[in-house]
Amino acid sequence: MKKLSLLVALALLVSFGAFAQVSLDYSVTGSATMEWGIDLNNDPMTHGFSNSTESSLDLSVTLDPASVMADGSNIYGMIELTGFGVEVGDTVGVKWDDVVKVYDEDGDDYTPTNDAEAIVGNPVPAGDTYDYTFINTGIKVTKPDVAAKVVLSDALFVKIASKPDFDYNNAEEAVDGDGFVGIDQDYTGGVTVGYMSDMVDVNVNFVSGNDGPEYDTNPAGDYAVGGDITIKPADMVTATLYGAYNPNFSSTTPVYLGLNLDLAPVDMLSVNVGVDAGIPESGDALIDVDLSIPVTVTDAISVTAAGSFVKNGAADAEMDASVGIAVTGDAALTLDALFDDVTDTTSFDIELDLTASYKAMLSDDTYVKPGVEFGYDMAAVDADDDDTVNLLVYVDAALISNTVFTLAYESVQLKDAMVAADETAMDKGDIKFTTKISY
Repeated sequence: MKKLSLLVALALLVSFGAFAQVSLDYSVTGSATMEWGIDLNNDPMTHGFSNSTESSLDLSVTLDPASVMADGSNIYGMIELTGFGVEVGDTVGVKWDDVVKVYDEDGDDYTPTNDAEAIVGNPVPAGDTYDYTFINTGIKVTKPDVAAKVVLSDALFVKIASKPDFDYNNAEEAVDGDGFVGIDQDYTGGVTVGYMSDMVDVNVNFVSGNDGPEYDTNPAGDYAVGGDITIKPADMVTATLYGAYNPNFSSTTPVYLGLNLDLAPVDMLSVNVGVDAGIPESGDALIDVDLSIPVTVTDAISVTAAGSFVKNGAADAEMDASVGIAVTGDAALTLDALFDDVTDTTSFDIELDLTASYKAMLSDDTYVKPGVEFGYDMAAVDADDDDTVNLLVYVDAALISNTVFTLAYESVQLKDAMVAADETAMDKGDIKFTTKISY
């Protein structure tokens, strides 16, 4: 019923001319796979067939912004709806079965956590387990996002929807994802005052610390302010400064400062610097710095070097580094190397990942493509007991229309991992032959 109401509401908006233009995009995909495989780990070896199918229909609707402006006035309200979609497929529409009631220890309705938690969005506290079932409806409707603002001039506006949040994470893409990740707090209510021009963009966010969606759930009168300013002095330089002050919400780091800097001095070279810093009420500051330098050698070859520095308060500083090489085209290659916590020269980790393939075209529509994927995780440079080595070797053959045949060997651990508390035997691997028909 809710899905139908949403569709009817959108139809009414369009029919009454609330939006100037409607764009409709859709895609239909599907595939069927038959696989025969051998598990080399079992004695005697086990083998057999498996079959699977996939299908999906994606429909997205975009409604261009609508505005209401009085004659002779430069002040008006503007609203925009984006992101509405309908998806039909084998693995969409997962939801908890309404027939099943799950309760916590206090007798309240509860939703347990599992792989569908991201859809449900209601996790269970650590250590608590409950019985549950969930069903797959095969259809998923995504309601549109609403953006609305009062436009005061060509450059100045007041945004009332969607509500502002403090998502200031410039160094969150540190080499290994470690470190202080700035502020990512979604407040229940607030307003944004903004200014936009060709060279400077400014946003100032005012939010309240409500316990619920209504204003009367903020009895303590908690508020916070934050903002950002983006400066674009030239095509090759973009710098954004961030700041937030939230004394009532965060007693540990009430002040946040950040920087995101993009430089493109030449066509083949770019540099990105991200900085997050938290200033606590007492004690050492937290800082996370991320540096990334992609270099385009040719249209088909690129090299990326990256590094990060993390200092979480009184804890020891940590530095990580990585380098990656990518080759695109019929002869494709990627090589990535990560050096984790190089400040400890005797025990830092090294991770290597290599993929390589060659696509030999037999005609305009047919080809043979051999490939290999190799991964090596050396957990410490002075010990190899718990190293991880994985390998995938395959050959794809597209010899008839819409069909790909694949012969592959895969092992997730090519060597024994002997650790005192965790002994993992070598994976002898699997050999698989697959036929996949797609549209």
